[in-house]
Amino acid sequence: MEKRMILAIVLSIAIMLAWQQLFGPEPDKTPPPAAQRQEAAKAGTGDNAAGAAQPPARAVAQPPVAIAAALASIELVEEKYVDNAARMGDYLLSRLKDWPQRHPMVGEIRGKGLMVGIELVRDKVTKEQAGDERNHWVRLAFEKGLLVLGCGLNTLRLMPPLVVNRRQVDFAVDVLDHCLTELEQKHAAGLA
Repeated sequence: MEKRMILAIVLSIAIMLAWQQLFGPEPDKTPPPAAQRQEAAKAGTGDNAAGAAQPPARAVAQPPVAIAAALASIELVEEKYVDNAARMGDYLLSRLKDWPQRHPMVGEIRGKGLMVGIELVRDKVTKEQAGDERNHWVRLAFEKGLLVLGCGLNTLRLMPPLVVNRRQVDFAVDVLDHCLTELEQKHAAGLA
């Protein structure tokens, strides 16, 4: 099967599950037993000419809509967002490339595209992991309006959305740089 169609099917299943969560029956309500459905069909409520209950319109329309949404999403990713991710990922890495020389706690920066990891160490020679410092850095960034996540024991993970722009990358790098400088000063003074 073509890769694009497999992606469309997977995305359509995810969309259908989300749709069901949002608009499906309430979780504590179970559908009526078969006998009740048959009685409703005989009484003429929600039945077709053969006497069988008709499915609600959303159940019939849902799969084609989900597949169309999935295909549109794939098209956007392929035509627009992949190139943007490569461009902004290169820009992000270029902004971070001198950090191991500028920041005493940055051990290594690695990544591809928009997925970047910044390793924090207490000592660059021994590569002693700085997990507590990384967690403090995450909190400082959050207080300044930037949400980032840790990865592993001592790495900060950057994974912005595919639609990120240059201004947003600059904001993130500037906030992280400011917070890391503040953290390193506290660490050098024995306060962190």
